[in-house]
Amino acid sequence: MALMNDVAQVFPISAALVCRFHVEKNVSTKVMELVKDKNGDGQKASVVWERVGFAFKNLLDSATEEEYAKNVLEFKKLCEKWPKILRYVEETVLDTDKKK
Repeated sequence: MALMNDVAQVFPISAALVCRFHVEKNVSTKVMELVKDKNGDGQKASVVWERVGFAFKNLLDSATEEEYAKNVLEFKKLCEKWPKILRYVEETVLDTDKKK
């Protein structure tokens, strides 16, 4: 995400797009790390990613702003057991335009 920060500084009014593949890969890797660190109910990291990943992909597949808003709420509800996962996704994916 450092590159995205640099793009925002050099081109402050531009809209930077990110590669969906790499976003999913980064989130998947981070989820696996965070679940190994401490997961909500003793589930395996792969099981947690299956559930969280499905909800995250629904976010990315949202066709409208309304659907996106609904999917964000569902994702947040699902991640109540794993607040570190939610915080990571909020800070790196969902809230990237807050400064604009």
